[in-house]
Amino acid sequence: MSSSIAAYPQGLLSLLQSQNFGSNPKLLSEIVVPTVDVTDLYGLSQQYAPANTVLLAANNNDVLTVPAGKVWKVTGAGAIVIAGAGGAGRITLTVRTQSQNVPISDTLTFAATETRLLASLLGKFYLRAGDRINVWCDGLAGAPTVTVTALVSELVA
Repeated sequence: MSSSIAAYPQGLLSLLQSQNFGSNPKLLSEIVVPTVDVTDLYGLSQQYAPANTVLLAANNNDVLTVPAGKVWKVTGAGAIVIAGAGGAGRITLTVRTQSQNVPISDTLTFAATETRLLASLLGKFYLRAGDRINVWCDGLAGAPTVTVTALVSELVA
């Protein structure tokens, strides 16, 4: 239902940019209409789970990289570390963006002959082309491996 605009609130029309062919409307509903955000529904059709396994090295380990021309909406990420005989250390899932590592999980300590799971604590977030999901590790012994999997919707940048 339309309602007449009795007085023009200072700044409201310019804020909404609600002009119709250069003139202010007499009825607000001529320009201001509801919208439905279908981003999440579209994201379902673009959703997949990239995974990669690497042999851990000290400090920063690039595991998953957003391809050129793409944007990832990350719903969740996790890591499975497998430490064979003599393997041990600590790992943290991080996101590397703009030359900075941002932790997205707690730190997990693992010991010899263990298989441990580490999950991301961050909610949904976006990564640009070239951004990476990494594993930061220290105190390594042996040759542990880690598999990182993320649930992403891949969008065109």
